[in-house]
Amino acid sequence: MKRQKHSIKLAFILLIHLCIMNRVSYANLQEENGDLGVSTSMHIPEGINMVINGGLLVNHLDFKNSGKIIFVNRNDANSYFSTDFNASGLFSFEGTGNHYLEITGDSKIGSLIMRSSGLLELSGELKVSNNLSLHQGLIITENGGLITLESSDEQSLTVDESPNGESYIVGPLARKVKSDGNYFFPIGNQDNRIPLFLLDVKNDDVVVAEFNPHIPNDITIFSQSHYTLLEDKGWIIKSKSLNDNQFKLALFIDEIDNPSDGYGILHAQLNDYSQISADYNSSYGVNGYISNINKVEYGAFAIAESEKINLPNFLFAGLGEESKRFRIPESDRYSNIQLVVFDRMGKQVYRNLNYYDEFIATDYPGGTYYYELTLSKGNDEKKLYNFIEIKNEK
Repeated sequence: MKRQKHSIKLAFILLIHLCIMNRVSYANLQEENGDLGVSTSMHIPEGINMVINGGLLVNHLDFKNSGKIIFVNRNDANSYFSTDFNASGLFSFEGTGNHYLEITGDSKIGSLIMRSSGLLELSGELKVSNNLSLHQGLIITENGGLITLESSDEQSLTVDESPNGESYIVGPLARKVKSDGNYFFPIGNQDNRIPLFLLDVKNDDVVVAEFNPHIPNDITIFSQSHYTLLEDKGWIIKSKSLNDNQFKLALFIDEIDNPSDGYGILHAQLNDYSQISADYNSSYGVNGYISNINKVEYGAFAIAESEKINLPNFLFAGLGEESKRFRIPESDRYSNIQLVVFDRMGKQVYRNLNYYDEFIATDYPGGTYYYELTLSKGNDEKKLYNFIEIKNEK
């Protein structure tokens, strides 16, 4: 974390006030450049605004904030908190420069507002008890930082959706969730916001979500996966308390040209990418998200494209072997294949729970048949429904 030279002048002004009342009792404190360096008790009562063009360096003191601390730094600034504090007040970052915030104690504030054209880079955990409001600027937590929003109110996190209001978290974001709730996680990388929704949560918990573009590649390497995965699209979702939970997901895939055709959510255990499953019954919404049908547990998530399987619709009994047999392309890619065939009246005429291209047209009268094909890869099971037309003429 970067360090700036302390402002002796500003520290002296602050100490005069502290000596008089042992608390900050003024409506505004402004200084063109420099950091506030404090080593005694610091109390900011409700209704008081402290405006700082710089950083705030708090070392092992009695710190209480019931008011507002507003950072308006024009240049890069550093703030440091080495003391434990539980404050009901507000931190607002509204400067044009980047701000580097390092926390080594157990720190909690009431609300956090991000309204800055610069970055806020966080090291350590900052707990927010009431509201997190994102208007402009990125909050970087990917290098040892974490923001934990402790309110389970679904509306405790707000995001400015205006054209100039792009603001989100790059790195982990933790939210307290409650049973049956739906929660938004505005996360992404430094280029784009790539968020997710946690839907229909089963149990109360504190959930940590983080966008991780390496997940698709890691799953492919460690699982020897045959799935076709979207590049640079991956998320990690876990419990802060190592609890179990179940939920549905909505993952952002806005740039896909035709996402309604054959995309699904892929799930892997966090520490075991060799066991994966995919839900190709996922649905795509017009708002740019893909949602799964069945609840899943914590783990790593990616978006997989359904394989294009060219299955025959016509079989010719009077032609060669390739034309009369119902073959599954690249059948060795599947751990198990099941085929059930019905005639036009719905009567089952064929059933094989370990199918390997045995269905042949010469064994059946000409006509239309319908089939249910089940393709399995480990824990993933995919069902296909279609028809076969058997023609007996040469």
